[in-house]
Amino acid sequence: MAFWNKNKELQKIGEADFKDMSKKKPVDIITMLPSMDREVAVKVLEQCPSIVNATVEIGANVLASNDKSVMSTHEALDCIISSLQNINLNELSHAEKLSITDKMIQVANIKKELDNNNKGFLSNTVKNIGYIACGALTIFAVVAGVKNKE
Repeated sequence: MAFWNKNKELQKIGEADFKDMSKKKPVDIITMLPSMDREVAVKVLEQCPSIVNATVEIGANVLASNDKSVMSTHEALDCIISSLQNINLNELSHAEKLSITDKMIQVANIKKELDNNNKGFLSNTVKNIGYIACGALTIFAVVAGVKNKE
């Protein structure tokens, strides 16, 4: 049986107290759990039961930030398309009209690629948040099981 040393574990993660942890620390703790002794891991988890909540909050912040970035990019691309649409086509040669049409198609393709990349990003983010939350819940279930056997 390992001896629970709160100060030693706090030193490992660079915090003075578990309740003062930054939002990034729960992820660090989860990655450190496999290298900890079972009893120590149980005690660490008892000290920071908000790991799942912090993980979900971090994920929500990432998704909100991504949403703002994507919206900004789409607005810029829409502005380009709008500018190209406002050009007086009667004053242009056939080659210039084709060039403008080609530019509009390029912008549309950029928007499509951005959309596809964003969907991949969102899928991976949700998956990773799910993995972390499931991992934390599994650890909590194991801890509860260990306590019930004692």
